[in-house]
Amino acid sequence: MLNSQEWLHQQRKGVPVKRSQKWDRFVLAAALVSLCLCPVPARADEPAGGDGTTWLSYCQSSDTNSLLRYVSRQQLKIEKDRPADLALPAALGEQVQVTRWTTPMDAAGFRRVALSRSAASDLCDQLVIDSNGDGRLDDETICQPHDQRQYGSGQGQTMFGPVAMHFDSEDGPILYHLNFTVYSSGLNEDYYVMATTACWYQGTVVLNDRPVTCQLIDYNANGTFNDVCDQQESSYASADRVRFTDNAEIEPMFAGRYVRDGQQLYEFSAAKDGAYVTIREAEGPATGFIKPQDGFYQVKVYGPQGSFVISKEDEQQVPVGRYKLASWQLQPTPVSGKQWQFTGAGFPEQSGVDVATDAVVELNLGGPWTAKLEDQVRNRQHTFNQVVIGRYGEHVNVAYADGSQPPAPRLRIVSDDGKYDKTFKFEYG
Repeated sequence: MLNSQEWLHQQRKGVPVKRSQKWDRFVLAAALVSLCLCPVPARADEPAGGDGTTWLSYCQSSDTNSLLRYVSRQQLKIEKDRPADLALPAALGEQVQVTRWTTPMDAAGFRRVALSRSAASDLCDQLVIDSNGDGRLDDETICQPHDQRQYGSGQGQTMFGPVAMHFDSEDGPILYHLNFTVYSSGLNEDYYVMATTACWYQGTVVLNDRPVTCQLIDYNANGTFNDVCDQQESSYASADRVRFTDNAEIEPMFAGRYVRDGQQLYEFSAAKDGAYVTIREAEGPATGFIKPQDGFYQVKVYGPQGSFVISKEDEQQVPVGRYKLASWQLQPTPVSGKQWQFTGAGFPEQSGVDVATDAVVELNLGGPWTAKLEDQVRNRQHTFNQVVIGRYGEHVNVAYADGSQPPAPRLRIVSDDGKYDKTFKFEYG
């Protein structure tokens, strides 16, 4: 028999549940009394059973960038050839452009989106999306923006959302929300469209015998909440995120096969639609060790197993598997009376380490680092960029320990005959 939280969740999703007629009447009466006396949503963060599963509550906002901080974007490319049979709402204005939002939650793999500007605006201010997945747009309501910022004639950005989406599943309909930012670069120019998740799931789970807030985030904005880094394609944006606090300043973990709380490893999994998570103490997983070299304050790694932060005191035990390097931070170094801070990030896709059972992987992240000068030529104009590259191909950032930047370097260019001799100063950007 379903417990109360499972029943409430399935009713919220519109799932028909088989019960006895007597129990039906009891639940109906109880629900009516509850609605009359206490119209407050029931908690959805109670364990659903003894298997470590916890139901989470659905949340939405037009400002997930501030509330969650760590969310990625999906870029939507404008289709040059609009499908001839695509019917659009008659109320759409000028400069109509069509794109698609990619999602595995739809059998077709995407939902179409149309954008336009009304006669009263020179920025995009109309958006319509195939919210029900029937392949049509003429039966949809045109969304209006909640914010616009104009920089010049026909130039600016427009924010829409939360925009409701509906998906079909074996358990019934599923609700999801998106935010859109549309950049206009001029009349008759293509829009630049970005989609971010406008929703997340949140509740309370128990880790190390204490209750903690759990936030489940659709990081890559594709409509699912259980994406794990693929062994072959472990890109930083390919996995969803989980955070065991409601503090948006804390970077969330990858929603991998494991999560760590202190020294305790937990097996982790999430529902595809985000409605619940299952967290159990890991029993005897095969593990190895990752050890940063002396002087490194912190190293972050990630992969299909999850993401782990390794501090200077650790020779940290992690589940066996392949990991990519996300970032590192060197202990502040005193030079000429200044405290310098060195950090590394932006590792190439092919970089990574393999952790075998009981083996220790020592990360050699120190120097020598290489200063590299990049030259980009466009319309006979040269743009120079100086970067510092680490041993794994990552970008090394050099700053003072208080976060301020040291004086920018200079670039001197001299021709072979000496007639051209100029010095330029780089700018941080």
